[in-house]
Amino acid sequence: MPDENPQALTIITRHPTRHRFEIGHERFGGKRKNSTQQVRDICLELDADPLRFLIKLVKDGFTTQVVIEDGKKRRVEVTCPLELRCDLAKYISRFLYPVLSTIQSQISGPEDGPIELARVNTELERAMSTPGGVEIIQRAALLMAAQDAPPAPTGILPPGDKYRDR
Repeated sequence: MPDENPQALTIITRHPTRHRFEIGHERFGGKRKNSTQQVRDICLELDADPLRFLIKLVKDGFTTQVVIEDGKKRRVEVTCPLELRCDLAKYISRFLYPVLSTIQSQISGPEDGPIELARVNTELERAMSTPGGVEIIQRAALLMAAQDAPPAPTGILPPGDKYRDR
């Protein structure tokens, strides 16, 4: 019947069990399953332990490397700069010691309650609470600053002053 009325609105509804992708479609993005276990298996297969290597490099400060010269293999000791050793130590320390998060490092008062700040009534606070008190304190501060300032020049420059001839 929609052919009879070309201006009729056709509403298309989605089926609640159908999704955008068909079942069994190729997966895009996301984390691949068992990637950590695959790395562990490769390390076991090659008899390599990266963390042990890094710790040894931090401790000793050098490692051996195979160099081929004139068709012959030769082992050479390669030193590690101090900056790299410090960076490696920082990285390894994350495996040994807990890292504080911003949530865990909050400061709290007694029995995990709020921090209470004691307020002391001083003469300055009382003066500021009165009408016009802030202006009086500002004037007093300016007068005190003017007393600490060096005396203004009198217009007579001492002999040998480099600004005298200007």
